[in-house]
Amino acid sequence: MPAFPRGRDLRRPCTERSAVIERGTVTERGAVVERGAVVERGAGSLAMRPSLGRSVLGAGARGRTLRVAVLVTGAVWAGVLGVGCGAGTPLMHPAQVLDAHRVRAGAGASHHLTFGPTEDAIERARAVGAEPGGVSDSDVEAFVDGSVAHAVATPQLSPWVGARAGLGGGNEMGLSWTGRRVRGDLRHVFELDDVLLSVGGGLGAVLPDLGSNTPGTGGAATDASGGAIPRFDGGSISGWTVDVPLLLGTEAQEDVASAWIGVHALYERFSADLVYDLGPDVATVAPAQGSRVFAGAVAGVMLGLRPLWAVLELSGGYQRVSSEVTLDGTTYYPSLEGFTLTPSFALVADLD
Repeated sequence: MPAFPRGRDLRRPCTERSAVIERGTVTERGAVVERGAVVERGAGSLAMRPSLGRSVLGAGARGRTLRVAVLVTGAVWAGVLGVGCGAGTPLMHPAQVLDAHRVRAGAGASHHLTFGPTEDAIERARAVGAEPGGVSDSDVEAFVDGSVAHAVATPQLSPWVGARAGLGGGNEMGLSWTGRRVRGDLRHVFELDDVLLSVGGGLGAVLPDLGSNTPGTGGAATDASGGAIPRFDGGSISGWTVDVPLLLGTEAQEDVASAWIGVHALYERFSADLVYDLGPDVATVAPAQGSRVFAGAVAGVMLGLRPLWAVLELSGGYQRVSSEVTLDGTTYYPSLEGFTLTPSFALVADLD
């Protein structure tokens, strides 16, 4: 039987052009090669090149790190610039739903603005509360009206943080937090020729402000402009919401740009133990309950390159606040209405 040279791997043809070399293997030139490096066989020499798998994994890791960095930066920015309790409920998503198992999250801020009789009542309450010596009997009703409007339809800047996940079959679910409001929703998209119709429904909760203060000790409701309603604290308000958004959009340029328009209706039910400081060192708890109704339009755009986008959205419409407040044995029925505008901004990223 003929003898074969020792060390020859009989399982590999001598003419193969490449081989993966383990760590510590010495090439013909005496070089030590890292594990996973691919060696090209040429005419009497070995040429090394990086492993393709390693470079792809490295790029994926860098992409995930970039997405996490953007989201963390957005969340910190929202927390610093948007600490507040604004009553806006931004949607922050296009009509098109995500594919199954695809997840998108982001952070930003939302600013709820009020106009008309609602804003007038808030300004009146602010002026009455600032009067020296306390609130006069003739001004109590106006003070209650404006304070309830501020507590429920809060004109203020708020942080926004949200995430969405595709469920397949044209369905999607989402969860978001805006100041003192948490919202979860489900929606389905219908394809109408070149237009997408998104039909959804959301349920939410209004959370009490754990950091609210008692009037008489420096507490006050504060809006985004830095103004305040002296002698009042509405931080205990809590409740639930239900809303229905309908959106129209297209799927063209989805990974670069998306635009949507639609309508949004919301009903909110709330209760609270409002605290009033009508005179020097006199703090009174006033049980309150009521509702807020909003109906309006929404439009938005999402721009960027996958996996990162900037989202801009503008919502506006009509809202009405109806409530019942019992203060010092007298029941008041604040009922206020007016227009509202809520611009919102966020950075979002795909996490898959």
